[in-house]
Amino acid sequence: MLLAIVIPSAMALSKRGYDGAFGIMIEPSSVVIKVGEKSEIKVTVTNPEKVSGGQVCFNLEGFPASGFRTTFTPECADSQRGSVGTVLTVEVTPAAAPQNVTAYIIAISGNQTAQTALNITVEPAMPAWIPWAGLLAFFSVLGIVIALKPRMPRKGTRRMANGK
Repeated sequence: MLLAIVIPSAMALSKRGYDGAFGIMIEPSSVVIKVGEKSEIKVTVTNPEKVSGGQVCFNLEGFPASGFRTTFTPECADSQRGSVGTVLTVEVTPAAAPQNVTAYIIAISGNQTAQTALNITVEPAMPAWIPWAGLLAFFSVLGIVIALKPRMPRKGTRRMANGK
């Protein structure tokens, strides 16, 4: 006799939630953000009819201590409207080095919890040498113009010198 054990994958558990009552889905599940920019992630609770207490609050785990500003709009949502969702805004500040981060978005309603992973790739902003190269080119052109001063005839200069 053969006995088969089915173990759900981690992805299925994260979308379905810890207790299977409701789940959470994000779009997109992976983002690339340059330093100084921000991105919005749409968060939706699946099976909102199974939300206990009528309200779902959202939270994050796994973000580094510095370099990111995150906000949920709204932070808690009412399931009475039929669909439950929020928008997560992630802003990457200059304190964040280029890196890959896997964070978890968590939805909590009463004693029920669901989570899903969000992959973030941080890219550097414009390289520092580009603005400096632009400034160097500007001052070089300005220096050349000043050094070569085009000689233009001036009208009325002789008259004023002779007193006429």
